[in-house]
Amino acid sequence: MNKKKIIVTGIIIAAIGAATFYVVKLVNFTKKLYFNTINFNITSIGLSEVNIDADFEIKNKGKIQIDISELDLDIYLNEVYVGKMNEVKTIKISPNQTTTTPIQIALDTSKVWQNIGGILSSSTFENMNMRFKGHGKSTLLGIPIKLPINYEDKVKNYM
Repeated sequence: MNKKKIIVTGIIIAAIGAATFYVVKLVNFTKKLYFNTINFNITSIGLSEVNIDADFEIKNKGKIQIDISELDLDIYLNEVYVGKMNEVKTIKISPNQTTTTPIQIALDTSKVWQNIGGILSSSTFENMNMRFKGHGKSTLLGIPIKLPINYEDKVKNYM
């Protein structure tokens, strides 16, 4: 009887170890995401916000499909916080593929004007640094996870 308990315990420990290894491996694959923002288009300029449409490219260099259900990102121009982007839609990113999804960005004009000196006084006046910092929500084996996103790009300054 003791031998049976040892064997069953060993099998249970091995199964838990294998499952843990599998989940860790999948989480590491989700870190193989690369981002790019293209096709900026100002759609409206108002007193309270500037609305911009753009395309967000997500490249999956991993070996599993990743489904992102929400993007929640803070937006910075030359390291000055100017707005937030929240997209709630399912984005399917196949392994070794690039997926492009349209996004809408709302810049808070009060924050832009309040910090216009910091935004425009950058040493790189010709190019503005735009940074997206936040996370994407996904699930892995039914467990919700947050994928960290910290993407930076140069955007032509047309002011």
